[in-house]
Amino acid sequence: MLGFKPIELTDKDIFKRFFAANHNQNSECTFTNLYMWRKCYAVRWAVTDAHLIVEPNAFESSWILPPYGLNPDDDEQFAAALTHTAEDYCFRNKRLVVRAVTEDVKERMERLFPGRFDFTEEFEIEDYIYDAEKLRTLAGRKLSKKRNHINAFKTAYPDYELLPLTPFNVDRALDYLERWMGERYREGRLEDSLLCEREAIYDALYNMEALDFKGSMLRADNRIIAMTFGEMVNEDTVVIHIEKAYSEYRGLYPVINQDNLNLYWKNAVYVNREEDMGLEGLRKAKQSYYPVYLLKKYRAVLK
Repeated sequence: MLGFKPIELTDKDIFKRFFAANHNQNSECTFTNLYMWRKCYAVRWAVTDAHLIVEPNAFESSWILPPYGLNPDDDEQFAAALTHTAEDYCFRNKRLVVRAVTEDVKERMERLFPGRFDFTEEFEIEDYIYDAEKLRTLAGRKLSKKRNHINAFKTAYPDYELLPLTPFNVDRALDYLERWMGERYREGRLEDSLLCEREAIYDALYNMEALDFKGSMLRADNRIIAMTFGEMVNEDTVVIHIEKAYSEYRGLYPVINQDNLNLYWKNAVYVNREEDMGLEGLRKAKQSYYPVYLLKKYRAVLK
């Protein structure tokens, strides 16, 4: 047995050490992401063969993320880690399922375990990857509509403020979150997934000093009307964990997106704005920023 255990704040340095050894671009590979969603998805973890094994248990259906090793080029250790995890699952009468398998990991698994896994592409969890400079400037004809929306917002609210999110003003962010959730409730759109997200945001903000993300709030109309936060997932890519804004303000989403990037992530090469969860409206919104590519992810099931 591998001895999977719940994720805690004190585990951060262990996760960072494993993630830092790998140049992962996918949104799952930050401690903040795993920690803030740990209750909704019952995230557990273990270490075997110099590899970190992360096991989310969404809807009581166990699966793991790909093993992340301290020696990422060591095929022998990678194979041993996957084999020992499969044995652990067999002991628990479960079939091994690996999700968020990127293209390079898929090729590696096929090479080391030929014919042993069935792979299925999971379109709804593929990450949208953007050119960071294009999002910071919104230059070019394709993004002219975004610039027009931003200009309309700045004309309507010339005195708006972008406030850095800090442990000292977290209460304002949480107050905004409750009002944003209240609007969803009145519209009849407060689904279980949003309640889960609410809990995740609370956990992140309450523990902001211990975590590594940065964020901001946008103030206009004498109130907070938008909030966002994210962090670097590797040396050149920032991942945006949360972005909330009132939809009735034209241009608000592109304003806080652009301003936040220019405030914190001036040197980022790429921006990972995470997945669309198979939601048509979210897919259209993410495509409207013209991603450089979608980071493919596969589900691998041991035969």
